[in-house]
Amino acid sequence: MTKARILADYVATGVTAAEFDFLDTTSGTPSATTFLRGDKTWQEAEADVVKISSGSFTNSADIDIVDCFSATYKFYKLFMGGFSSTQDSGGTVYVGFLDDSEPPALMTSNYRNIIEGNYQSSWTGSHSESDWTGVNTIGFHISNGWKNDSLEGQTCEMFFHDPFNNNLTEIVHWVTTSSRRDSSTQGYVTMHYGFGKQETTASKYGLKLRNSATFAAQGHWAVYGYKI
Repeated sequence: MTKARILADYVATGVTAAEFDFLDTTSGTPSATTFLRGDKTWQEAEADVVKISSGSFTNSADIDIVDCFSATYKFYKLFMGGFSSTQDSGGTVYVGFLDDSEPPALMTSNYRNIIEGNYQSSWTGSHSESDWTGVNTIGFHISNGWKNDSLEGQTCEMFFHDPFNNNLTEIVHWVTTSSRRDSSTQGYVTMHYGFGKQETTASKYGLKLRNSATFAAQGHWAVYGYKI
């Protein structure tokens, strides 16, 4: 069917030239990610959950996730998976906040940490609990000591509420899992629940992922924002 035939069919229904002009005039830019509103404006589709930033772990001691927090969202989650240290012992992982300086700097007010966990050895099937508390100026200590540097890779999910709010200190909670395959702790599997508080009311603008050794170039991270 030709365009002329389609136009003739519309005219036969009584559509006027003014109505055609009205339908043909829009503002904004049409694309695969926009929709046409009732006022004929092309707009980006909004979602209640949005991926704000993501990437792969690199062979580095620090990974900065800049400007991932704003007033747009009230709830945030950090996901990390498959990450590990380049060394067999040590490699404790911390998650700290970045300020809005240029370049962004780690916020060093006290991070208070409480961790409760469990681990099991496949050698004996034994099960033990592992608890730890501490205060530092580096970041939230996401799991306990030597059980943290898994060559198999770890997972972590960390929750934040309104970190951009400058009237509140930030209380967060997280869960991590890992397994190990080195000679001294062959077959260990671990899980830790943690929560903590960062003692400043200044707005938080980003995150610093820090390894006390160096991250191996494996695994991924992502930050998502959730609207209320």
